[in-house]
Amino acid sequence: MQRPSDEDILVFENQIREEQVNVHPLISVPLPMSILQDEYQEGSNPNFLAKISELDTQYRMLRKTRGDGNCFFRAFSFGLVEAIWSLTEEKRKQHIAMLEANITKLLEDAGFDRVAYEDFYSELFITLRENATADYLATEWESAPHRSHSLVVLLRLVASAYLRAHSVEYEPFLWELETGMTTYCQRFVECLGVESDQIHIIVLGKALGVDVRVAYLDGGEGPLNTLYFKADDAEEAEICINVLYRPGHYDLLYLQ
Repeated sequence: MQRPSDEDILVFENQIREEQVNVHPLISVPLPMSILQDEYQEGSNPNFLAKISELDTQYRMLRKTRGDGNCFFRAFSFGLVEAIWSLTEEKRKQHIAMLEANITKLLEDAGFDRVAYEDFYSELFITLRENATADYLATEWESAPHRSHSLVVLLRLVASAYLRAHSVEYEPFLWELETGMTTYCQRFVECLGVESDQIHIIVLGKALGVDVRVAYLDGGEGPLNTLYFKADDAEEAEICINVLYRPGHYDLLYLQ
């Protein structure tokens, strides 16, 4: 059988994403962990079921995200807003001020035109200052999806800006792609719909002062693998966002 061309593969991937748009919300209502057992019960690799049982002891629920290539950034942005809303008023103001300072400096130092990102930047801080509920946010994103998309765009730019500012540190990790940092950021970080890799997770957490814990659900042997990416090597951040990774997709998790 002849291998499909890259064009054929791209068409197929776009078709899958369009189907996702029509069926799945940007981010779901809270769901019990048992929903994963239901998904993998029939004919699945038993290693999945064993790892789901481990997940069930550590996490109380999850929110699924739409599989459109932006799932990590969407899960991260939702978790960030929800975490900041849960803080005391004084702590909330401190975190918002810190984010404003960090994001502004990163984007300006990277040379991004303020006019190009102003609307996305404003949307994040309008959202953070609303101090509503997570269920409200999920509903709002569904009725006005541009609000969620704005946060995804902004966080992609933030990750790109951080990578550009620390290119000496991170460029060696790009050797397999045979590309420089500028091209990598343009093609694999800033573009909507491009799936995230570990490097996106690491730099976004560091840029925003947020820890990220990733539980890896796959069919490999052995126990559940969880990686903890710290914003600061010396101490834990006040906010930690928990995500579930399944091959090619991220959802938002909630600890017990």
